[in-house]
Amino acid sequence: MKKNIHRKISSAFDFTIYSSIKRGFSIMELLVVMAILSIMTGVLFVSVGDSSKKDAEVAAQQISAQLKALQNEALTGKRIEVPANSGTFISACYFVFDTTALTSYKVSYLDCSAAPQPIGSDLIVDLKKKKVTVDAHTIVFTSPRGEVSGNDSDVVISSTKDPSVKKFVNMSSAGSTATSDTNLTVTCTSWTYSDWGTCQADSTQTRTITSSSPVGCTGGNPAALSQGCVYVPPVETCTSWTYSAWGACQPDNTQTRTITSSSPVGCTGGTPESLTQSCTYVAPAGIWNLQTSWYIGEYCESGAFTPLAGTSCTIGEPSRDEYINCTDQGDDSYCCDRMGGHLCQ
Repeated sequence: MKKNIHRKISSAFDFTIYSSIKRGFSIMELLVVMAILSIMTGVLFVSVGDSSKKDAEVAAQQISAQLKALQNEALTGKRIEVPANSGTFISACYFVFDTTALTSYKVSYLDCSAAPQPIGSDLIVDLKKKKVTVDAHTIVFTSPRGEVSGNDSDVVISSTKDPSVKKFVNMSSAGSTATSDTNLTVTCTSWTYSDWGTCQADSTQTRTITSSSPVGCTGGNPAALSQGCVYVPPVETCTSWTYSAWGACQPDNTQTRTITSSSPVGCTGGTPESLTQSCTYVAPAGIWNLQTSWYIGEYCESGAFTPLAGTSCTIGEPSRDEYINCTDQGDDSYCCDRMGGHLCQ
């Protein structure tokens, strides 16, 4: 704009000088004309600059007043009639000033529910007619329990005639423009959390905040995100074993062994080799005395141990005298060792 004006004025200078010389004006007269044109040029520049500043100033005052009014509504706990002229009012908890459209601003209200919903009608003010634009901002005033806060910082207002002309609006001075950087924040009052994570080797587990309210809030005092726990190392499955030697063969023709160690250390389960196997039991040599029980075949049941002279029995070793008495059978050829099952020949 300024460049175009400058070109027009320069052309006017050239034309005036040319015309004056051609008409025979004196140098003095030419100087007077040039002085007049210079004054007019300065007035024109000042006029354009003042107009841009005035546009930005007026818009800044209007936006500042709107923010102040919105803040007061939050302070007083304004209730919105829904629907209009119904006589039914709903409390508003969130008072929103939005300039994300850049060429207009919007004022809206949200209810006090866990997921706030718009209530009432939005107020939209067109800034194009005011020959200004604004940067994108969303400022929120909240009024739970009478508290008031907002978010975001300065609203920057720029003249469309001269974008270098700017005004700044924030809430540092109520109802008027200001250039200080005062951040308006909404403090969080409630949170939801993830489940606790796995207990770590340092015996702690953590969780995260998944959401907070009011919408767009920051700060506050959420519950702890870390706590102590009892760490249980993961149990590994055994993959190898060492064994004891096989034990003596038992009368049931089996022998056993035990696991003496397994790896990795602290493991459980797995599939070790068999701890039992078959064997051939060989009875130890008998001790022939009164404390050894003898029976005669399947017919011998029980009886008193009384000496029977001359009775002998051979079990793979030299004959020995024994003392035996069976009630049903007196033939010592049926004599057998109760423990070993050997038949005396």
